[in-house]
Amino acid sequence: MPSRREETRDVRLGSQDVRYTLVRAPGRRHVHIVFDEWKGLELRAPYRFSVAEADALIAKHRTWVVDTLAKETVRRPDLVDGLQLPLLDATLALRVSPTHIPRARRDADALIVPPGSNRTIGAALEGWYRTEARLHFAARIQALGPMLGERRVQRLTVRAQKTRWGSCSDRGTISLNWRLMFYRAELVDYVVAHELSHLYHMDHSANFWKVLEGVVPNYRELRTELADCHGRFPF
Repeated sequence: MPSRREETRDVRLGSQDVRYTLVRAPGRRHVHIVFDEWKGLELRAPYRFSVAEADALIAKHRTWVVDTLAKETVRRPDLVDGLQLPLLDATLALRVSPTHIPRARRDADALIVPPGSNRTIGAALEGWYRTEARLHFAARIQALGPMLGERRVQRLTVRAQKTRWGSCSDRGTISLNWRLMFYRAELVDYVVAHELSHLYHMDHSANFWKVLEGVVPNYRELRTELADCHGRFPF
């Protein structure tokens, strides 16, 4: 079977040069244009999708591409040695240091990453935070779930939702945003309890809020605090 191929492309959209990555993978059936905050603009396509087809598709969707790049390409802080990174109720110091391990790792109150660009360091940090998020979310679901009742989560996914902190499907799948790990543990518990409450009421009716209040009595204050957190990320 052929291997996945990645190729950086530059296309001219009006007066603007746009760079994107063409990702072609065996077994992929559909074409998607996506914006990844670390990888940038990507066109993900079937293996035999041609370069000409890819460039033409980017040009066809030029309005969306240009608008998305303008909206999403926000100046992020340089990920340099000594940067303070929040983790729940703690703070870790970023340490950029040569290491044979090509990923982030924690050493006491430091988070160590190999040298690189903002993009490569950011990707390494996200991978580490995602792993920690899955462990923490699973533990909090196990702790808070029995306080609501007997219904159980069927599946946990860790995602990077753009507009929400979490969701719960009618099949019992709970999805939580890994960036919650940037905030206080009490706020994380609020979101976890919120989604667990949807196992009993899929709406936001009075009954739903009553269930949630039984576990998080101060949910109103936490909900207000969390609303101010969206978009305030350290990287």
